[in-house]
Amino acid sequence: MPDRIHVWIQRFKDRPNLMLQWIDPDTGRRRSKSTKTSDMEEAEQQRSDHEYELNNDLYHDRSTLSWERFREIYITEKFGGAPPNTLSKVETVFADFNSRMKPKNLGAVTERTFSGYATKLREAGRAPASIHGNLAYLKAAFRWAQDQGLIHRMPKIIMPKLPKGTNKVKIRNASRITVEEFERLLLKAPNNGWKMLIAFAWNCGMRRCEAMAVRGRDIDLKAHTIDIPKNKARDEGATVFVTPELDALLRLMFPDGIPDGPIIHGIPKSEKEVSRDFVDKISSKAAVKGNSKDGWATLHDLRRNFGSRWMLKVPAQVLRRMMRHSDINTTLDFYADAEKAAMDVIWQKTEE
Repeated sequence: MPDRIHVWIQRFKDRPNLMLQWIDPDTGRRRSKSTKTSDMEEAEQQRSDHEYELNNDLYHDRSTLSWERFREIYITEKFGGAPPNTLSKVETVFADFNSRMKPKNLGAVTERTFSGYATKLREAGRAPASIHGNLAYLKAAFRWAQDQGLIHRMPKIIMPKLPKGTNKVKIRNASRITVEEFERLLLKAPNNGWKMLIAFAWNCGMRRCEAMAVRGRDIDLKAHTIDIPKNKARDEGATVFVTPELDALLRLMFPDGIPDGPIIHGIPKSEKEVSRDFVDKISSKAAVKGNSKDGWATLHDLRRNFGSRWMLKVPAQVLRRMMRHSDINTTLDFYADAEKAAMDVIWQKTEE
């Protein structure tokens, strides 16, 4: 068991205020802290309080608390019991900030540090919404540090401006397409090929080229997986998960068993033609709004909607696999808008 730390009061002839002193058990060196008073009674109260903090791991010097230790304290105390995807995002932001800026300790992080971080993210091609989202998480962390007395003043963080209307459009169309709207799209589909294309995008987040490559022998309903063969958009194949809803639809459409050959028939081969026909002949007729230039849903909106639904249930690393993103930053950018909107709500009253 480590020795108890003892704090004593020291008076120096050349200083008006009394000082608290103790021996740092990690370094063996004498440490000092001003009481900011010459009154012995007040100093004694501070001595007693400070000794208790040191012996119960409640005191953290702003100049010496390592960045890694701060990360550990913040995540443990603030996010204990948080959903896995939330915890994963916080850890990813901290890891990215540490990798790019390499802060040694909490006190070393200043306004210039955050400005440099935002610059590096822009140079790396990160979207404004993604930069805004990362800074919002860090801003929340430093506000917490200030509230906990770990820092006296949190650095000012200048948030980047987002293109007008960016948030509202993406959030509405990516995450709020309802099950009822999806069913309307199926009803307006002119044939079973279109129905399968829509179902693959909605239930698996498949891209058009991925869905077109699927054959019956690639589907394993017992294992709940679909193997996507190598295609022009991918250097190698991939595996997606079959949801219970897609399983039910496949069994309904193929009551005698899924044939071995291609699943999707009766739709144009041209990507542009498929995209145009979906908007003109299906989503507009079903009155499902989205991100097309005419305001109707696109096939990509269904893929984004799939990711938006599952990001509430799984960590970023799992979502990356489900969306088949080659880079984790693409996954984080995918729902940065939703995170930005959440942060706006969380901090609105505080900043007002």
